[in-house]
Amino acid sequence: QRSAEAVPEQWALEQNYPNPFNSETGIAFAVPQADRVTLKIYDIHGSEVATLMQEVPVAAGRYQVRWNPTKLASGAYLCVLQTPSSRLLRKMVLLR
Repeated sequence: QRSAEAVPEQWALEQNYPNPFNSETGIAFAVPQADRVTLKIYDIHGSEVATLMQEVPVAAGRYQVRWNPTKLASGAYLCVLQTPSSRLLRKMVLLR
């Protein structure tokens, strides 16, 4: 979901909220220019566990994505935001 705020000046992947989380969490990111965005979740061993966005064309702005990992165990996960020109990541903790 895109926000109606001013166009951000740089790429950003904010810390998910809440963190730690036990059912659903929000992941916010900022895009300073139109680009193709991939947003994926990996377990701590580097295995992909979820794809939230795959090469999705987005306009400049701020976005919020909800994630509900129904079948994953407690532990640390990495959220990775990738574009053709950048890659950002944040650590998240799932507690059941």
